[in-house]
Amino acid sequence: MPVEARTDPIWLRRVLAVTVNAPKLLAWQLTVVGLGLCWAASYLLGGEQYASPVLVLAVVVMTGIRFGWRGALVTSVAAGVLVGPLLPADVGAGTSQSVNEWASRLASFVILGQLVAFMTQVPARAVAVDLARLRRERDILNGLDRGEFRLVYQPIVMLDTERVAGIEALVRWEHPDRGAIPPVEFISVAEESTAITAVGRFVLAEACRQVAVWKQTVLRDTTQFTVSVNVAARQLADPIFPEQVANVIHDTGLDPSWLSLEVTETALIADLDAALDGILAVKALGVRLAIDDFGTGYSSLSYLHRLPVDSVKIDRSFVTSLSEPGMAGGLAALVIQIAADHDITTVAEGVETMEQIQALRALGCEYAQGYYFSEPLDPATMLEKLAALRLA
Repeated sequence: MPVEARTDPIWLRRVLAVTVNAPKLLAWQLTVVGLGLCWAASYLLGGEQYASPVLVLAVVVMTGIRFGWRGALVTSVAAGVLVGPLLPADVGAGTSQSVNEWASRLASFVILGQLVAFMTQVPARAVAVDLARLRRERDILNGLDRGEFRLVYQPIVMLDTERVAGIEALVRWEHPDRGAIPPVEFISVAEESTAITAVGRFVLAEACRQVAVWKQTVLRDTTQFTVSVNVAARQLADPIFPEQVANVIHDTGLDPSWLSLEVTETALIADLDAALDGILAVKALGVRLAIDDFGTGYSSLSYLHRLPVDSVKIDRSFVTSLSEPGMAGGLAALVIQIAADHDITTVAEGVETMEQIQALRALGCEYAQGYYFSEPLDPATMLEKLAALRLA
């Protein structure tokens, strides 16, 4: 959340954090108990004129924060009844307040409750978003610590020979309670927080380690192979990221040219200046750079000349359009032409049919991946497939 949006006092955010985080049932139970205690305390102290407004208003305020105007309205009316008809003005004398006095106090409770609900609506929602984000971030980090994350691999194939030229490492999360969590659900959450750096470190280290192991067996006679690893813009902007990449390469013994870091075009456009230093630093190590979802950011030409890009990945939506009437592969053809003009190789994502393969070949696309060739595979199955397939 932008710093400038947090204009509410620190004490208010702390109160909101506790109040908003309480489950609804528990919050209502505490409200009922709170009203009861306020009534009992007021009665024992001698009447509503001594204590009840202060005590009851605290409950009204908390309910307004937690439940908004509806909760504040219900609590305000209940509080007005408790300190009005159900509580004498002077317990010792046994006298009661007039209808006008009760109505006036009830109105003040309602007005204050609505005012609190209105003033805290935005801060409370902000706190709720913060708490939800923190819980999801903590779940991801705990999952990493417990070993719930794993990698699967999808082959990248040369279109002219259909030989395997590389693989893309994809992260998966097997949650002990929720089962398999789709990447679309946790990757975006991780990218919005610092958890993406931890996930990124795991994927980078594990992918390089796995390929280094295969280099000793099924890939021992292969001179060139590429393992593609997705990298978030937040990682590239981290000053220590190039050092992390260098350490992984050193520890695994993987040839730097075998590693390709993929970053989405939209992430680059969001903050290219912040990521540029990191990109140049990792390129200096001999690592390859690929732009994922190329063409979807609508600013491809504006930054290609600034980046040492080795390959671009054609978004699956462009590949799908190849088989649609009237499209004639125009979008994919444009991306391939832009890449060719900059001496950059192209990889088509999401290839599922022979018609798409033939169209891509005709357009001059060099590599492809997708379910037509293979679904993402666990390491053991991927090893078997590498042994059975022809390698580039």
